[in-house]
Amino acid sequence: MRSFFIFFFLLFSIGIAINYNTKYSTPTFLLRFTYHLLTLKNKMIDPAEGDPHQTLFTIYPQWNKPSITTINNQQQQQQVNNSQKNTVNNNNQKLTIESQTLNNLIGYYQLQLNKKNDLEIRNLMNELTNILYPPISYHNIYRNETIDELNGSLFITLRDPFYFYNYTKVTDKKDTKVTDKVTNKKEKVLFLVFGNGGLFGNVKSNGFQLRSLVEYLQPKLQHSITKILAVDRRLIALTESEKKDSNFISKNLISEQVNDIKKAYKYLLQKNYKNKDIVMMGDSLGCNLILNLLLKEIPKEEHPYSVILISGIYNLNFEKTLQFWKLENELLIPKAFVTLMSRIYKQDSNNYSIINNNNLLNNNLLKNNLTEIDSKVLVVYSNHEEFTLDNEGFVGLLKEGKDYVNSVSVNNNGGLKVKELKVISENYMIHSYPYFHYYSGQIANTMEKIVNFMDLQDE
Repeated sequence: MRSFFIFFFLLFSIGIAINYNTKYSTPTFLLRFTYHLLTLKNKMIDPAEGDPHQTLFTIYPQWNKPSITTINNQQQQQQVNNSQKNTVNNNNQKLTIESQTLNNLIGYYQLQLNKKNDLEIRNLMNELTNILYPPISYHNIYRNETIDELNGSLFITLRDPFYFYNYTKVTDKKDTKVTDKVTNKKEKVLFLVFGNGGLFGNVKSNGFQLRSLVEYLQPKLQHSITKILAVDRRLIALTESEKKDSNFISKNLISEQVNDIKKAYKYLLQKNYKNKDIVMMGDSLGCNLILNLLLKEIPKEEHPYSVILISGIYNLNFEKTLQFWKLENELLIPKAFVTLMSRIYKQDSNNYSIINNNNLLNNNLLKNNLTEIDSKVLVVYSNHEEFTLDNEGFVGLLKEGKDYVNSVSVNNNGGLKVKELKVISENYMIHSYPYFHYYSGQIANTMEKIVNFMDLQDE
């Protein structure tokens, strides 16, 4: 036993040394150390069943246990199907131990936020998400420019251009060897718009979306994204002092945020970056802002080549989301945070929602014929998250019918029109789950699909 503790202490000491030598932040290191210990425990010892919001030592939530139901007729079958819709069910659970441990770790800490006030929720959400990945520094990027005129947005060069021109080579499919032929890949800029309800996680603090993408993209030498414009914008004011601060927004909340990202997009175009070499990416509320930008503020001929929307919020009314709220899907976003957003965006919901409570296109867009985006669009979301209903309704507008599949050709019939649509919808994942790629190989596979979509270009 003594030798075990000595070995454990040495291992921990080595980890601390690596942590500081590579400039990982101490909170990030401690979180990852805890996560790997829990994962190891769950692999070696059968995890107990229980509520992951109450303990860190379970990965199979109690609500996942399938109920034993005798089905005698088709009507009863339909009732069972309806009751299980949008609900985690152990019969279909195919998550890896890593993914389930992540869900448990996030869910355990997240539910504590429901006991906090508005300001505490914002501050704690910011702290919890920012420890997931190391901060941006010269250890993980090539160059970093702060653009003061864009509220402190960061323009990042991921690596020396040498790598793009010398490592983007064609793979010979016959013998799987890399040839000497250089591809005709074009360098692209990722235009990143964070979500976070517009309340926290600005770029100045190296929001976790930016940190996550840098950690994933920087070592990959054969993808086309060489630069990232991480767009900062003014946050929503919650206190009286913030309402007097020009760095915050206290009225016209959505339109002012859209204006901030519009200014950043125009900045790129003015710097002679072609719109067809731009990939626009957003998550959560960021998806709403991107769509309002493209549909209302940017002419079609200036739309980016592709748009990636992750776990989007498309209805600012939030009434349907709160009405059908399920505790088992509450893993990242606490209900108190959604209630807060429903209050602050109440006046914006009619004009800036993309869909209404009936999953139809917002009348404000329809009557002004704002129904077309001249870009290829990728929609990514979980079938079991806080905003699943929003995403299902939005995808229904992008294709014929209300059902969805992983890959479709678009033939719109009165909904939103896009050049091409791809949908990735997976089970039992948390809100904005691709950004958690480090913590699950399963999620990393999804991020790889997203990167492949970024690489798309016309011949």
